[in-house]
Amino acid sequence: IFGINSKGEIIRLNPNSADWKFKPSVPARAVFAQPNGDLIVSANKGAQTLVWRVHPPDDVAEDSAVLPLAGRAVRTQLGDRIYFTVDSGLVGVKGKDLSPLGAVPLTSRVRALAPTPSGDRLYVATMGDSAISIVDRYTGRLQSGLTLPAPPLDFRMDPLGRYLLAQFPAQDSA
Repeated sequence: IFGINSKGEIIRLNPNSADWKFKPSVPARAVFAQPNGDLIVSANKGAQTLVWRVHPPDDVAEDSAVLPLAGRAVRTQLGDRIYFTVDSGLVGVKGKDLSPLGAVPLTSRVRALAPTPSGDRLYVATMGDSAISIVDRYTGRLQSGLTLPAPPLDFRMDPLGRYLLAQFPAQDSA
């Protein structure tokens, strides 16, 4: 189990062996466990988001990247890509080496975001808009999708990728 403590350190709790701790140079904001055992750690510093790739139990970052100041982020289930929301849209990095992906420009800030289990599509809703846009991972292009009855608060994809669940602000159903 990985988590972030109040000091911004990454903690691994392990019932079978010693716990592990990674203290990044800037307090961590998010951590993404990768299928190969790596961790992708992000932190905000000024107008930038710093991203590191660490392989526990090592306490040295193997790779790093600098992105524009980012809000939330999502990881594809395969762990091969991580997408970050920025003022102008989405930016992403490859999980293997943190190399940048092409930016996806949007007209306003991202409100809801969810990848398909295969990671081939990314569903996006922006502030004040009730339409769902679809980002194709291979082309990086934005496609129009379904228009919902109201702007969603958040998205979640079912584990098999058959249904995209949308949470609405004033309702208790998806």
